[in-house]
Amino acid sequence: MKILHLISGGDVGGAKTHVLSLLEGLGKTQTVRLVCFMDGPFAQEARELGIDTVVMDCGVAASIRALARMIEDERFEVVHCHGARANMTGAILRRTIHVPIVTTVHSDYKLDYMHSFLRRQTFGRLNSAALRLMDYHVTVSDTFKKMLIQRSFRPSRIQTIYNGLDFSQKTPDFDRGEYLRQQGLNYTPGDVVMGIAARLTPVKDIPTLLRAFAKARQEEKRLKLLIGGDGEDMDKLKAMASQLGVSDSVCFCGWVSDIGKFFKSCDIDVLCSISESFPY
Repeated sequence: MKILHLISGGDVGGAKTHVLSLLEGLGKTQTVRLVCFMDGPFAQEARELGIDTVVMDCGVAASIRALARMIEDERFEVVHCHGARANMTGAILRRTIHVPIVTTVHSDYKLDYMHSFLRRQTFGRLNSAALRLMDYHVTVSDTFKKMLIQRSFRPSRIQTIYNGLDFSQKTPDFDRGEYLRQQGLNYTPGDVVMGIAARLTPVKDIPTLLRAFAKARQEEKRLKLLIGGDGEDMDKLKAMASQLGVSDSVCFCGWVSDIGKFFKSCDIDVLCSISESFPY
């Protein structure tokens, strides 16, 4: 089977991990191609994994025409969309091509743009409409399948497929204390390190974690908090940590490239997002 996957190409974190893992595995038995609408680390990493990757950064109209020709000329049998931009592209393509259009629902699409009223009223509404035009929906958990059914999506066109995890990848031994101090954490032997790796956006609800951490640390002074990730809320969250009086025990280490070392350095992994179902 020939499957064409569409994604914006600017994705990070779980969405990137999901798509690259999926295509790397699927490519062993099927013919797959990844189309990104921008070049960058996502497309480069896909190429390094041996995934057939094409970048189309020529604008919406030109991309639609090029994709329609590609699908027809090379006889792709399925188009699989990931994310809002890909969904909107797939919805438009559906009018001119005659192959199934599938999308994977990675999150509650009504919360994806909760941090921006303008984006919620534009991209959010367009994505909601595009999702209704998909032929099939893949959800990464039963929770999201129930969510779609409750919102009147057709149950017979929804299939739950859990995220694939590669357990063969191992993190080599390393000096935990040295790593934590390199990240900027005020670590001393005996500390209990809580950690979260996430985009610093409202949907991840880091403020709840900071308030909980501040309360917990009143009773357990050994607690330290390591926050990996970047986003528009970084400055607000740093200010909040200061207001709560825990700045010396909280480290915002920014973007994490070696996620294996990050989690292996933590005693307690935390997830406080208000929209997760099967997080990586």
